[in-house]
Formats: sequence, C-alpha cells, structure tokens
Amino acid sequence: MLNRLIALALAGALSLGLISGAQASQGSGCMPTTGVVSGLQFALDINAAIAALISSNSGAAAPATDCSVTPIQGQVWLDTSVTPNALRQYDGVAWVNIGALDTSQHLWSPPVGGGLGSVSAAATTDLCAAPTAVLTVLGNTTITSFGASCVAGIRKTLVFAGSAPLIFNATSLIVPGQFSYTTSPGDVAEAVYLGTGKWRIVTITKIDGSAVTNPSIPLGTVFYGDYGTLPQKTVYGAGQAISRASFPQYLAAVTRAQTATLTSGNATITSVANTAGLGAGQPIEGIGVQSNTTIVSVTASTIVMSKTATVNGSQTVTAFLTGYGAGGDATTVGVKDCRGRVMAGRDDLNGTPAGRLTTAGFGAGATTLNASGNSLESFTMALGNMIAHNHGVFLRDPGHSHTANQPTQSRNDGTSTQSFFAFAQSQPTSTNTTGITIGSVPGVANDNSTTVTGSASPTPMRTVQPTVISDCVVAVLP
Repeated sequence: MLNRLIALALAGALSLGLISGAQASQGSGCMPTTGVVSGLQFALDINAAIAALISSNSGAAAPATDCSVTPIQGQVWLDTSVTPNALRQYDGVAWVNIGALDTSQHLWSPPVGGGLGSVSAAATTDLCAAPTAVLTVLGNTTITSFGASCVAGIRKTLVFAGSAPLIFNATSLIVPGQFSYTTSPGDVAEAVYLGTGKWRIVTITKIDGSAVTNPSIPLGTVFYGDYGTLPQKTVYGAGQAISRASFPQYLAAVTRAQTATLTSGNATITSVANTAGLGAGQPIEGIGVQSNTTIVSVTASTIVMSKTATVNGSQTVTAFLTGYGAGGDATTVGVKDCRGRVMAGRDDLNGTPAGRLTTAGFGAGATTLNASGNSLESFTMALGNMIAHNHGVFLRDPGHSHTANQPTQSRNDGTSTQSFFAFAQSQPTSTNTTGITIGSVPGVANDNSTTVTGSASPTPMRTVQPTVISDCVVAVLP
C-alpha cells in the first residue's frame, strides 16, 4: 500500500512538473473542484503551487499555471533558458523583461529605461507622476523642483521640448556647474533623486554638442574671429551694459571684491590688498560707499574715491573692472569695447611697469584695466611735433659799400695848413673779394624770414599699424 501511495505521489509530481528540469517550479495554481482527490494528491498540488510562487515560476518555458492554462496579467516568470536568468512579467499581452538575475556575479540588473512619457514644465515638475524612465518635458516654464514623490535612487532621462530654465538650488535642484541653466529644445538631462526633495542633474547633453560649462575658458575672455553667427555664451565686445541678474558668473569674473578699511567722511580707503589693474573712472561699491562713486586714484594699498565714505571700519568693497557699460547703472555690468581697437597687455603685469605705454604717449593710464588710449587714426603735424634741427642757409647780398673813416691829416705847404682823408670814396665789395654765396632758402617767404611756410591744406600723417578686421566677442557664460 505504501509503495502504491509513493508511486501515485511521484506520478502527480511528474504531471505537475515538480521533478522536470525544464518545469522545476511551475506547478499548477488551479486546484480541482470536482471528482475525488486523495489528501496526498491535494497536498502535492498545493505544494507545487506554493513552490511556483516561491520560485517566480522558474523554468525554461513560459508558465501557464492558471485554470485557463494561459498566463495572467501580473504573473511573473524567472526565465532560466537565458544566461543570466531573466525575470519577466506578463502585461496581459506579452512577457515584459523587468530585470536579470546574474547567478555567477550574484547581481540583480534592472533595465535602464522602459517607456517614453511626457510631463509639462512647472515650478514643481513631478517626474514621478509618470512611471516611465524617459520623459519629454514640455513647455518653457521655469522649473525649481522635480518633486518629492519618487523613491530615493530613481533615475530619470529628460528630453526637453522647449526652453525651460532650471533654477539651481543646493537643497532641491543641483545643476552642473552650480548655476541656473536654460535648456534648448532637444537638450537631454539625466536626473537622480537623492531623497527629501533633492534632485541631482548628473549630466546635460546639449543638442548642439557643446559643453554646458567650460572652465578652460575664463569668463571675460576676449576672442577675435570671423563668426557667421554670434558664438554661444558670448556677446559682442561693444562696451554695452548687460544685466547682472542674467550674467551673475560674468559679474563675479570682472569685479574684484576685497576687504578694506573705510573712514567716515574720508574719501581714502586703506588696507587694500590688491589694487593691480584698478584706476580712475572705475565704479566702486560696498557698504559705506555712496552710490555712483568711482575711483580717482590708487596706490599699492589705498584707493581714493570720488565721494567720501559714510561708515567706519573694515568693509567689503567691490571694484568694477569693466565699469557699468554704456548707459548702465548699479544693476548692470560693462563689456569691453573693442570696436576699432587693438588690445595691449597691462603695462605693469606682475607688478613691474615696463614703461612701453606711458600716459603721455598712450593718452590714458596703461596700468588700468579697460583704459582706452588715443583713438586718432591720423593727425596733422604742428610745429611742436617737429624735432629740433638745422637747415642749410643761403644768403643773398644785395650789394653794399664800406666807408673808411680815417683820422684827419694836416699838411702845411708853407703857405697854409690843409686837412684831408686817406680815402676819398667808398668802395663796393663783391663775391670775389668776400666769398659770400648768393642764393635763397626754399620755402622762405623772403630773404630775411626765419619761418618755413607749408601747404594751406596739409595731408594728415597716418598712424594706423597694418590691421585686419575681425569680430570681437566676450565670453559671458560658463
């Protein structure tokens, strides 16, 4: 009797696939509801169904363990026919791969991606409102957060359809470069949720292939080139005023903030660590510095302002190396004006003046950043421009006579005394006897003049060096 029961159990197990290598854990989940079933058989059926659940229907073929003998939506299957084994789930139509179980490395590898959805840009753009891994972000609305409904570690791929500003915030939205960034249509970003409402954008791939940030090109760098279109992240170097709010990184690059000592009622700032490149006309700002104050002069450690300070003590003062820009004010910062100009290195680079550009010759202080010297391309020479020199002079002698004045002589002929001169008349001189060369000075109005006359319409002297024209642009974005 025992052997018969064992045989029946083995037969039941074989019929359920409990011993088959291919169907090792795919016992039926359908219990009989009619007929007579032994207790043992029923127990074996239940055990097989439980084993199927425990093993995620492990096997080399798709399970069909429902009473309908077809897969049902939501059913899972560990497919052992592939290496590594694939975990699949039935969506009602097909078996969807949801990951792999690497038995050799003992790793679980979920798929990256999985569906393409969309979400509208908003101040809080909830990326986890859509389950798909890849999301198209629609619209141009400014984004300050990606929401807090995700599980920490979730990664989302974002494809931007518009120009949506991403506002950097260290506690909610961390952007590469730690600055706000406005997307372009077609840009792609990878975002990871770190928990507690904080998202980290790990990469941004721009549609044009350029870098989001380029630390190898410092802001404020001036480029000359022939550009069909204005290069990205630059503006023309035309001396214009640009918004501080729109270009905060450029503002930081072309200003110098440092601690110095102010004295109320006094225009001199002392204990300045670095005055290199500072000079007359540059705006200066800070606590205790009146509005519209500019630098008058500097020394190695002091700055003289155009207005007096209003506070005492150590304060942070900021000098604007490029000024406010044409028509600018305390909300703007200036861009270098290189229209029709060439650039020269600051004459006192590294602290030692070279003396190659002097104020007298250059027309401005060559140690002050953004100073502009003489802009004349030609000038007419005046007497004061001439070097001291001598001309060969030709004299013209109109003729003259010499009169000899001799003492009066007396002669007594015995009858009377008479007076007479040794020479009775003047004698003319000549070139033969004096060596005077007769001639005239070219350009001399008359023989007695020392003024050389010139043209009534003189031709100006050119002072422009050999020059080629290019576009001049300034890097204002990282």
